[in-house]
Amino acid sequence: MFAYQKLLDALASGDMNVARAFAERMGGRPEPEKEYDRAFEIAMGYGLKAILAGDDAAALARLYDLEQACTHKDYVNFAGYVPVLRGIVSRDSAAAEAAFPELLAGHRRESKGRGLFSDSVDEFLCVWGIGLINLAGSRGMVIKVDDPLIPADLIV
Repeated sequence: MFAYQKLLDALASGDMNVARAFAERMGGRPEPEKEYDRAFEIAMGYGLKAILAGDDAAALARLYDLEQACTHKDYVNFAGYVPVLRGIVSRDSAAAEAAFPELLAGHRRESKGRGLFSDSVDEFLCVWGIGLINLAGSRGMVIKVDDPLIPADLIV
């Protein structure tokens, strides 16, 4: 389920057909997932997959798991994704939008030192945040974020 990263990149492209097709191919291999994936990857991957499939109940269950995984020191900087994703699932634009400052603060922390986004284009762009805003838009939502990490020109 580590492919969740590529799925967020696909969502950033704005092509929901590509994102859905990719999501359909993710997962379904319990033995390798158990051996190689951590709780965070499983929850994020299956949560996004469920949202794209329109299975909001399954998505909410995975977001609970994601929230628990984000209490681990390795994932605390990703805790902001949980309320954004919950807002998207519930189609609550205001709640999702209000959670973006936390998501972006975590992104900035992950862009320093040995963080996941350090020394990459993600230091300058929050590609995953762009993907989530595009995902929200595909569900009829409007989320506005005024931050240089999420240029309005890249939102479809």
